[in-house]
Amino acid sequence: ADSYPQIEEFPHKTILEMEKESLGIYFSGHPLDGYSSDIKASAAIGPSALIKMAEDESESLSDKQKFKIYGLISKLTLRKTSSGNMMATGVLEDGIGECEIVFFKNKLAEYESVLAEGIAVVIEGYISLRDESDFSIVVNKLTLLRDNSKMPKVSEKDKSKQTKTDSISK
Repeated sequence: ADSYPQIEEFPHKTILEMEKESLGIYFSGHPLDGYSSDIKASAAIGPSALIKMAEDESESLSDKQKFKIYGLISKLTLRKTSSGNMMATGVLEDGIGECEIVFFKNKLAEYESVLAEGIAVVIEGYISLRDESDFSIVVNKLTLLRDNSKMPKVSEKDKSKQTKTDSISK
């Protein structure tokens, strides 16, 4: 019988990328799964919740309405505006829904060093309505999320020490 070499399994992130590339969907998880603690702490909503609000007749989105939204950035495109300034557009997705995000000149310059496809972020921005259900989010602030699955686990004993330290330093 032929023996096959023992090789290590691909990292989970690589598996997810290959699933998305070959199947068009994430199958064994979602890249945002490891960010749950930061997402909860941010009090942001996902694009799917924003889309649901846009489609709900009892709730309507208004132009310039401010939102805090989380997701994974994909499909980033840089382009020049008619005035010659650079801007970027992209897609922010949470595994269920997606919406367009826009970085105008100043915000693009502020965040271009960290801006990349595949990063998990919380964006503070406002709605730019094209019509009642077609909108984009204009970015005012971008915060990178930390992958909590790679962070060392904090024991209950360490948490109580941390809480005491936090309250002293405030």
